[in-house]
Amino acid sequence: MTKEQAKHMSWCLDNNIYIYPIVWKEWEKHQPPRVAIQVDYQGFKRTGDIIWKQKTQEDKEKIAKKILDLYDFYYISRNKKGNP
Repeated sequence: MTKEQAKHMSWCLDNNIYIYPIVWKEWEKHQPPRVAIQVDYQGFKRTGDIIWKQKTQEDKEKIAKKILDLYDFYYISRNKKGNP
């Protein structure tokens, strides 16, 4: 995570914008559960359409990158002060 991404994430958390993976409905004990990404925007929750597998480290890194990208998006689109 870069300093800029950390700043964006911090701003989002301060403004009640939370982005996190949730376990998808079906789950088998013998393999890691698939996840969806959920955005909690000031109490309004929306679950993404993409179901992510997390069998490999690469899969987990893709999920983390998408979450950071979403924090960047919300910071840029919702921060009225722009990008100081």
